[in-house]
Amino acid sequence: MGSGAGNVETLAGIVHLEGAARVRAAAQLEALSPEVRARYPTPERWIATLTAKDIPLDGLLRYHTIASSQGDKSQLMITLTAKPAGPVRVLGLQRVEGVWKLVVPESAVAAYELQGESIK
Repeated sequence: MGSGAGNVETLAGIVHLEGAARVRAAAQLEALSPEVRARYPTPERWIATLTAKDIPLDGLLRYHTIASSQGDKSQLMITLTAKPAGPVRVLGLQRVEGVWKLVVPESAVAAYELQGESIK
């Protein structure tokens, strides 16, 4: 997906932060200076900016999907492998109000805290 503004906006539209993940992302955003915070109007936009570089679409070699349904929750896991011997990324998606959303867990939001320091 890269870091292009259009791609980040698209990603922000599908990012889903629940509970503790949303609280943590909002706290990270609040810790930024007002000037920097103005560029990220929502926690989803903030996390999308940090997440975009981690989605390996350039040189994508293969992907694998696993779908499951539990009650009213439908989930989809996508495993992406980029370039020979490149990193493997597992993306979790969930249907939220009829739309597939990229679920960003609290552990991922926590991992972005140090990266956010460099943006301040």
